Amino acid sequence: MSRTYRQLLVLVAIFISAWFAFSYISQSYFADKETKTIISLESEEKLASAIHSIILSEFDTINSPAANIVLDSILLRLQKGIDSARYTYNFTIIDNEQLNAFATLGGRIYIFKGLIEHSDNAEMLASVLAHEIGHIEHHDFENRLAKNIAISTVIAVATGGNETLISELSKSVLGSSYDRQQEAHADKFAMQLLEKVNIDPSALGVFFIKIKRLDNSNLDLEYFQSHPNTDSRIEKVANYRVDDDFNEIKFDSLQWNALADWVKNDVIFQ
Repeated sequence: MSRTYRQLLVLVAIFISAWFAFSYISQSYFADKETKTIISLESEEKLASAIHSIILSEFDTINSPAANIVLDSILLRLQKGIDSARYTYNFTIIDNEQLNAFATLGGRIYIFKGLIEHSDNAEMLASVLAHEIGHIEHHDFENRLAKNIAISTVIAVATGGNETLISELSKSVLGSSYDRQQEAHADKFAMQLLEKVNIDPSALGVFFIKIKRLDNSNLDLEYFQSHPNTDSRIEKVANYRVDDDFNEIKFDSLQWNALADWVKNDVIFQ
């Protein structure tokens, strides 16, 4: 077993032990699960790095200066609207046509090329990233990790485990979906964050409408599998009202249009 997988196994086992202990011993302290975490920042980063290594073994990634400029500007702006300073958000572009994005631990967000290709503008992409930031700020991945692989990891630790087992466990967590409450909280967080940094929250609803219309195409809409209940979420975004003094500040359209042209012609990904 490689050192990376061994470290992941140990960290996950420690995490799960802590999760069960604090869930049952100090339930009242963790009543507000949206804002509290149960592992240290250092441990979270180690686990995030181990999971990152597994993701890199499964997907090809892209490092494009042109795309990085646009994505950096989006994340930097969103970061300024977050009161907590626990994370510095960063992204990895995955060279895959799925219209999707997901977040793990430690402020890490993974953006599929297909999401960039099918975003109409920077505001639409920002709305999806704001939603993923909501999952991170609410520690949803930690809870999902504990729920999905608690029993399997305990068995793996007891039996010594193996590299294939740990890899499959990690991939099962990455592929599973959040529950309705977690998705609703992440949507609400995203709309509030977008408003705070002067991005129109309706961009999130426009994105939902777009992927719903694309559902009849041949696209690999993995986003639907991991983000269910699209109709009700569109309705909630439509009913969200910004403050009267809200002032929208759009991203640089020339920069985004250049990126869109490059993506369309598959230039930046060569």
